[in-house]
Amino acid sequence: MKANQLARMLANEALELHALCIVNSEQMQPAYTVWRNHLQIKSFPAFVDGFVQTWTYTLFVSKWHSEVDEVSFSFAYSVQYVRELAPQIKSLFSAETLGCMIRKKLNVIVEKLTVLCLQESFSEDPSVYFYELFLQYYSPNDRNQK
Repeated sequence: MKANQLARMLANEALELHALCIVNSEQMQPAYTVWRNHLQIKSFPAFVDGFVQTWTYTLFVSKWHSEVDEVSFSFAYSVQYVRELAPQIKSLFSAETLGCMIRKKLNVIVEKLTVLCLQESFSEDPSVYFYELFLQYYSPNDRNQK
């Protein structure tokens, strides 16, 4: 899968996750409370946008590193990877704060990433530039405003 196709696929999944978070706002309250207190996020819509982008990018980057490190990729691996990478934000990546519907959608993204070989899509570590590519499909308006 080419980088553009992967970015589009992840953006589509992220947009579905975004809609699910809005519809299931009551399930998002524990995560919103943690993120709001830690990152001083002022509104629920801003939280959902940050939550979706952060989780999508985290799943992507941890998938890349699972291939490089030749370890099995999973949701649990992604959570552990980000906790080791940035221990100061580990409370933001707690499976316990996620509602059932949100966790299921994140697992769908994990399943889609699991069958891919990112090393075939990228010749070098895509962590640096993939996020910009992802934003082209996820939120073109936000990207143009920055």
